[in-house]
Amino acid sequence: MQDKLNVLLPPINDSLQMDFSLEPQYIRKRHNNNSYLFMDSVDRSPQFNELSVFLLNSGPNLFARRIKRFAISNVNFAWDTPNVNPNNWQIRFFSTLSGIYHSVIVPEGFYIFSDLNIGLQTALNTVTGASGLTWTISATTDGHRRYFISVVGAPGAAFFFDPTSTLITRGLHLLNLPIDQIPTSSKFCGAVQLFYTRWFDILSAQMLQYDKNPNASSRFGATNLLLRIDLTSPEIPHNELFEIDDLRWVNYEPSSSFASVDIRIVDEYGLELYIPHLSGQQTQQNSDFSLTVLTEL
Repeated sequence: MQDKLNVLLPPINDSLQMDFSLEPQYIRKRHNNNSYLFMDSVDRSPQFNELSVFLLNSGPNLFARRIKRFAISNVNFAWDTPNVNPNNWQIRFFSTLSGIYHSVIVPEGFYIFSDLNIGLQTALNTVTGASGLTWTISATTDGHRRYFISVVGAPGAAFFFDPTSTLITRGLHLLNLPIDQIPTSSKFCGAVQLFYTRWFDILSAQMLQYDKNPNASSRFGATNLLLRIDLTSPEIPHNELFEIDDLRWVNYEPSSSFASVDIRIVDEYGLELYIPHLSGQQTQQNSDFSLTVLTEL
């Protein structure tokens, strides 16, 4: 029988292991992950009306130091962002009768296919007297969730939509409005998908400041990308619990503190995600957003 050869490697000095100016060149068995850090929106700084800064408990149980690396293990998010909201509710159209552009707002709300045409038609007709146009929007019967948009008025009544309207630039998946600038008395729009964002990104410059392998978004150049959450049903209000199967471990510096953490949440257009109850001066709510952070000390 062939004898086994045992090789003993000396332990690696902690200062060498944690030197962030060096690339990993050793194999080291890591201890089991032994701590959790729970961030809830109740921890938000009272000075901010948004999910921007988490001020964590300064008591003795705070994992403020000696964090070598961490991973997000789950995210709990109360999805109550309507598919029509201040990020995308504006529509501009040109009227050949008035010779100018007119701007209207589609009221905020969760719209389903059967009532979105009513909301859009009502909004467009609020400027009927100024534009000279009267709008009618009805669902098609071809089974493809499309709308037929038409106008009537004085002879030569025609319109086209301004392609820079936020309902077009930030509502691409909502209404799929035509962006040609050819005046006509009728147009098709669709197919309608009824949501304004398909995912949201969680960003944090502070948590990723020591990361050697950063993530980035190529579409809008978002940096400090901690996690991307794909929404399962973005067109309806619901509560989402995202369990992260493939954990992404991020290096951290044990001498730095987790006493405060910056968090930004952006939509697929790279803009701050609209969260209704965090806008204006409304009362901040608890437990609308939480992170569970698995830490290695």
